[in-house]
Amino acid sequence: MLGNLKINKTIGIICALLIVLIFIAIFAYFYLNKHSEATPNPTEKSAAIQPSINDEELAKIAQETTADEQSSEPEGLIDDSILTQPIAKDPALVKDELKQLEDIQNQLKEQKDILEQQHHDADQLLQLKEQQLADLEKQFHSQ
Repeated sequence: MLGNLKINKTIGIICALLIVLIFIAIFAYFYLNKHSEATPNPTEKSAAIQPSINDEELAKIAQETTADEQSSEPEGLIDDSILTQPIAKDPALVKDELKQLEDIQNQLKEQKDILEQQHHDADQLLQLKEQQLADLEKQFHSQ
């Protein structure tokens, strides 16, 4: 009986602390959000400074932009002009470019490894949480 009272007391304290932390987080969110809205946005200032444009000018601009959009081809993920650029003739520049590409490749490999490790860790955490929930359900049903 005395053991259950201690457990209930600690659970109550933990719940109270969690509620307090939640309230602090909510207060901080609204406080920071309020102050970020109070700072003026530079795009709003520039919009207020610009003179008004009449409807004829707006129609002309719209026609020009639609004509430009129709004439241009859709853009790919990689700019094709990179493929047609001449290769540098200076060996030092070639070595420098190769070293930069190797560095980028190494960084991408490291990021991939980190992401795979995080994914594996997340899967392990999910399994442990499921096991913990199953154990808690067993404990609850045994009481």
